[in-house]
Amino acid sequence: VRARLTGSIQSPRVSVDVDTAALRGAVADAASAKLAEQRARALQDAQQQADRMIDEAEKQADRIRQEAKRAAERVRKEGYARADQLEREAAGNPLKEIAAKQTAKGIRRETDKRTDQAIAEANRRADQILAETQKRADQLMKEAATRSEQAADEVQTQTTDKIR
Repeated sequence: VRARLTGSIQSPRVSVDVDTAALRGAVADAASAKLAEQRARALQDAQQQADRMIDEAEKQADRIRQEAKRAAERVRKEGYARADQLEREAAGNPLKEIAAKQTAKGIRRETDKRTDQAIAEANRRADQILAETQKRADQLMKEAATRSEQAADEVQTQTTDKIR
């Protein structure tokens, strides 16, 4: 801002020149700083929401794995108990013992196979849940960045138009 005094003492004239370029720059800098702060806050909020989504998905995946593990142990226990019972019932008869041992071995093998399959299926479901949640969280962050960028551009345009 420049002030000019002209004229005489009895009739002074004061004129003021405002450096509009500097004023525009100051306003633009202030607006840019405020926009950057709001954008950072919006992205931080989106990141926190994405982190909560991922934490919840991890908990759900852990529950699925634990339930599958408990169910598999229960099935394994029952299968091995059946095999043991078959061997006990055949005790005393050598031919029945040989057949019962082979049958019990097959029962144990089939029980192990089914429990391993159940655990593998639960792990696949848990991994799928985690992957889908990670994809949604990434999409959320991308949308938040896009929205904040669009808002920043809009405000920048409005501020520039008002300054002119």
